[in-house]
Amino acid sequence: VSGTYPAAQTLTITVPANGIGAGSLVGITIGATRGVYNPSAAGSYNLTVATQTAASVVIEAATQSSAFTIINPVLVTPPGTVKVYNPTGVLMSQDVGANKLEAAVLSVTAANYTIELGPGLFIEDDITVPAVAEGLIIKASGSKAETIVPARWNINVKNVKFQGFTLKSDLVGGTAVTLGALADNFVADGCDFIRTGDATTTTGQTFIVYGNTVANGTGTLTNCTFDSQLGDAYDAQLINVGAGAIGLTISKNTFKLDLSSTLGASDWAIRTQSAVTVSENTFTGYVGFGKGVIVDANGNATITKNSFSGMVSALEMTAGTSQATFKNNTVTNCGYASTTTNTAALKITNNGGLKVFN
Repeated sequence: VSGTYPAAQTLTITVPANGIGAGSLVGITIGATRGVYNPSAAGSYNLTVATQTAASVVIEAATQSSAFTIINPVLVTPPGTVKVYNPTGVLMSQDVGANKLEAAVLSVTAANYTIELGPGLFIEDDITVPAVAEGLIIKASGSKAETIVPARWNINVKNVKFQGFTLKSDLVGGTAVTLGALADNFVADGCDFIRTGDATTTTGQTFIVYGNTVANGTGTLTNCTFDSQLGDAYDAQLINVGAGAIGLTISKNTFKLDLSSTLGASDWAIRTQSAVTVSENTFTGYVGFGKGVIVDANGNATITKNSFSGMVSALEMTAGTSQATFKNNTVTNCGYASTTTNTAALKITNNGGLKVFN
């Protein structure tokens, strides 16, 4: 077999010397166990057939078939299965299909339920966690790469935990997770946050809006990836911590940032107007674009043991009431001259107090 496959395949079939009469038609079946398969790479191919004696004397000259094309099939991700467990681990319901995750969330009637997501794509829209669902855990049974939930989550109840799946808004430009005033102790652990759409349709998006202002607990985002590098769009903030919000801890995550080349504007990883702890994260820009932590009015950020590389800035402080402690961080190749505005690895246009250590 010859074609665009990296290496041509040759199959030799030996038949008995007197086993086939002159002019006879012969059909050959090649079993799967013989290790002969269609090429795995898509492309145009030809099949060439020739016969010869055991002494390599040509009986029939090689004849080549017309070209045929092998394509890679486009596989649609199947919908995932949703399972609902009560606090004692008893399976209460199981379903599959569009909006079944939303239905499962709304079916929760008490605290400390668990919803398990099987591998697949979950076709959802708005999902509001009911007030009775304190302590709700939503987790994947498989890998986060194969468990994808495009939805807009609205959470205003305490102790909700997301674990091990991929989140994005179901709308281009939408917010994936909005945490209200009562959403204390929210945890996202081991999740991927990615843009909606494709490289040509995506627009600027926010992954998490954190607004826990009334309750006493804090929130935690850990071991997650926040990736805004799909398409050419400006993301004003991937994580937006609102005014008056009660402390959010952002630790051991990976941020991948880029820009809108049309606007010359860098994505922001974190914008805060409240107290926030940012520790042991990795921030990576794209060709010198991307911003790490923006401390806005009344924000107070403790930023320790992070890595910032290839970005416009690691830290920006914008208001006379913003405060920050910047300690034991590694800043590499940040502070490029970006578009028409010179920037700095630490860009302090105004502040109410900045401490830099080590």
